[in-house]
Amino acid sequence: MGTCSSSQSLKLKNIPAYEIIDDSMFDPAGQWPHNSFPQGGSVLYDPQRKASLGDYVIAEHEGKRVFRKLVSAGGEQALLPMNPDRDEFPVVTQNFQILGRVFQINHGPFPGPW
Repeated sequence: MGTCSSSQSLKLKNIPAYEIIDDSMFDPAGQWPHNSFPQGGSVLYDPQRKASLGDYVIAEHEGKRVFRKLVSAGGEQALLPMNPDRDEFPVVTQNFQILGRVFQINHGPFPGPW
């Protein structure tokens, strides 16, 4: 599952950011840049914005930060990776906390410093 340690988190002008460090959100058949996010990219997220189904979010799961799409699975909220390899990147349906809604996606690393 895609993870981000605190040392890999970026924080620019108090805006939390997440560096995409694996291919859990990359769908080889996806329409880049709308639903396929390659390793090496980065996202900005807002802890104050309420996430709705269909939004991309940063969440905490089993002590790790993950970048996923918020979906409904069996009437419950779930975290969906975009990579079709579900064995390596399973859908998370419990024990997670949404940290913020993604509002900007950069398909490369964030330039810095801001």
